[in-house]
Order: sequence, then structure tokens, then C-alpha cells
Amino acid sequence: MANKHILISYQWDHQDRAIKIRDKLQQAGYRVWIDVNMMEDNLLNAMAKGVDEAGAILMCISSKYKASANCQAEANYAFKLKKPIIPVKVEKDYEADGWLGIVIGTSLYFNAYSDDVMEKTWPQLLRQLESVAKKN
Repeated sequence: MANKHILISYQWDHQDRAIKIRDKLQQAGYRVWIDVNMMEDNLLNAMAKGVDEAGAILMCISSKYKASANCQAEANYAFKLKKPIIPVKVEKDYEADGWLGIVIGTSLYFNAYSDDVMEKTWPQLLRQLESVAKKN
């Protein structure tokens, strides 16, 4: 992932959590793409470019993520391109099913639905990103 970024895919109701994740990743030295500061003229073009150039996708999963057409489009595109997808649960009791369940499959997911929980799982998430980086 030397020249690539980590894309944070999330639904807007969880933007505060996605920004906290972005900040922690940047503090750890990762380049991060998030639509808050990377959007261009056309939403779908910007999303596609973000996925195309990503070394990994952190997918902030929730019931609203699953219900969002834009999130589904972004996730399906990442899946199609075989990008490494790391699910991050931002809704406490959410269990992915349907199209989202297929996209994340049996991937190890990380809980980040609160600051305390995120702090506990953060070292594991960083190890997972290091593992992905070694494969790229």
C-alpha cells in the first residue's frame, strides 16, 4: 500500500465516527481517502476514483450503510475490483446480511461503535492493515 490510500466507506449518519477513524489512521501514518475532504465534481466519479486508487477499504457497516444506494454502489465496486475490505462495525448490534453480508463474507470485522470499544480493537485493526499492506 506504499502509494495507495485507505478508503473509508461510510453512511453519512456515522460521519463523526468515520472522521475519528480517519484521524487515528493519519496519526498512525496512513494516507486516507474520505469523502469529507476528497469529493470532486461528480459523486459517483469521486467514489469510483477513491476505490480505484485504494489499497484497502475500511467499510463502516451499519443498518443505514446497508440501506444506502451510494454505499451499496461503492461496496459492490470495491468487491468487483477485489479490493481488500475490512469491515468496521459502527452500530453496536448490527449483523450484516443481504448484499452487505455477501460483500464482507467471513471477513474479520472490528468494533468501533464507541470510543472505548474502538480503543480496545484499534491495535488489531492496525495489524490487519499491516497484513494487507504486505500482500500489496
